[in-house]
Amino acid sequence: MPNLIIEFSRELAREDQIPLMLKSVHQAAMASGLFIESHIKTRAIAVDYYLTGGTNAPFIHAQLRIKSGRDQVQKKALSDSVLQAIRDQGWPAQVMTVEVADMDPSTYAKFSL
Repeated sequence: MPNLIIEFSRELAREDQIPLMLKSVHQAAMASGLFIESHIKTRAIAVDYYLTGGTNAPFIHAQLRIKSGRDQVQKKALSDSVLQAIRDQGWPAQVMTVEVADMDPSTYAKFSL
């Protein structure tokens, strides 16, 4: 764990730019020291239809779903680090946001081969 989900306005990036964004955010999460790299799941979702404040302002939003147990200082540092990794990509988004959300381990289920 965690699940790092990056949603973005489709028109912001070429297909070849998306893997670099994924790698950059993944590395920011790894550098936090909070996670084992093999447990980090990072994905990007291009959004075709959206409103940002009632307009079509291009956006990037990263949601970091993590198991509970980290303190506010750790979560704030993680959020800041991921936001910086996103900003460093230079995508022309008008709005960039990051949210760290605790998952309830008692309701989390997993199956893997």
